Amino acid sequence: MKTEIKPERITDYNRTDEELQAFLIFAIAVAGKQANAVSTKVNRMLSSWGAAPFDYLRSNRNKIEEIMRGWKMGPYEKRMVPAMNAIIDMDLRSCTTADLESIMGVGPKTSRFFILHSRPNEKMVVLDVHLLRYLRQEYRIKTPKQTPSGKRYLDLEAEAIRRIEAKNPNVNWAEFDLNAWMLMRSKGEKRKPLKNKSK
Repeated sequence: MKTEIKPERITDYNRTDEELQAFLIFAIAVAGKQANAVSTKVNRMLSSWGAAPFDYLRSNRNKIEEIMRGWKMGPYEKRMVPAMNAIIDMDLRSCTTADLESIMGVGPKTSRFFILHSRPNEKMVVLDVHLLRYLRQEYRIKTPKQTPSGKRYLDLEAEAIRRIEAKNPNVNWAEFDLNAWMLMRSKGEKRKPLKNKSK
């Protein structure tokens, strides 16, 4: 069973059911964390299960918290435990952003990340910290440092789509997202130099 997650090759429109399940687990787990570290942990966890991810979780539904804690896959009560309980009954081929965002711990960034990189011809923007910084630097869009929520997310997403399409009318949104993420990740955050403390 091939379910390995590779952040640099995250777009795949032909995933099997098991691969789609693994990708959603990763998408939820990675929010606010480093992709390579989380992908390594998720890959190890999934390979240890020896079954399709959702089949394993369904057969261990009363042990999901114990499983997540055993793999240090937090935050537990606010994201991973309720999300794992909810997704195992979801149709991952037809679920909408609204369906995904109805799950505790899943916001607009995670829902868009999952759909954008698993279905062709989607037009949406994954406003993680890397893309927010990219939009500030390359498109001069005033963005917050952290992912917004609610109406602010939707307004910023609409503005980003307008500006990006004005420069690149034939943009592939999944490629745009992945390329911007890799570019900004390689640059790293620009930090202010530390001031010398006088003794």
